[in-house]
Amino acid sequence: MLSNIKPHYFVIVVFLSSFILDYLYKGSGLGDDLNVVLSVSSFIFGFYIILAVTRAKEKQDSIRRQLRLADGLFVSCNIEMKVFPEEIRKKFLKKVDNYLISTVDYKLSDIEKTSNSFYELYEYTTNSIKPNNDMQKNSIQRICEFLYELSNERTLLEVLSKNKSSKLEWGLIISLFITILFLILNLNISGVFGSLLIATLVSSLSSILLILYRYDNLAWQESRWVWEPLTRTFMLLGLKPYYGEYLIKQKRFKIPKGIDYRLAHYPNPYPNMEGKVVEEIEAK
Repeated sequence: MLSNIKPHYFVIVVFLSSFILDYLYKGSGLGDDLNVVLSVSSFIFGFYIILAVTRAKEKQDSIRRQLRLADGLFVSCNIEMKVFPEEIRKKFLKKVDNYLISTVDYKLSDIEKTSNSFYELYEYTTNSIKPNNDMQKNSIQRICEFLYELSNERTLLEVLSKNKSSKLEWGLIISLFITILFLILNLNISGVFGSLLIATLVSSLSSILLILYRYDNLAWQESRWVWEPLTRTFMLLGLKPYYGEYLIKQKRFKIPKGIDYRLAHYPNPYPNMEGKVVEEIEAK
């Protein structure tokens, strides 16, 4: 749910809500003891948030590098396949297409569900393609090396995608956030300026939590680091880009104008892909 919230809408709603709440119901102020609690809580919260965001960002950056490496390897494989007859190239490209489609159908955290399509590609390449000359033999050897490297990267990607903050960590963060929020709303700063200041603090803290949550769930700016590069990969391979309908319904990605693409409709709850219907959509 939080992964699909538009950040600017979220900030506006939290800001207005906290402004109205503080303006209508002024706090009684904080004594020395509660001021100490606010200072200590803010320090611990800030320190832990820095660590958590840094860790989540490093995870996302690592996954992004793995995905872009995979895209580059598939493009390189397609180039190497040019020395083979058209029929073999089409079969190989179909296997690649099936694998890329599976990465769209399943969540990144469920990458293990794409294993069948990947190993079908790997098996076809290693067992079914028979080189007839040295050029083809060298090409298929390089392709096998690419796929072997990709297999290793998939293992790392699976580990990274499942590396999330624990419930205990989230419990600590939320407890500190609620403590700070309660104390901030009890500050007695008179006038409209005081309410604006309180609202700014509350919306800033809430936005930090939202950003951390989306980083942790690989949803922060996913349009730029997942869907746009994947669209380019499909097109570089001469394939129509493929999207799941959830991207449109949840407004997670705006499909580029002027391109033909495929849109998958899923009649059953995730991850059941039975009955999936793929619609061919032409550029308008």
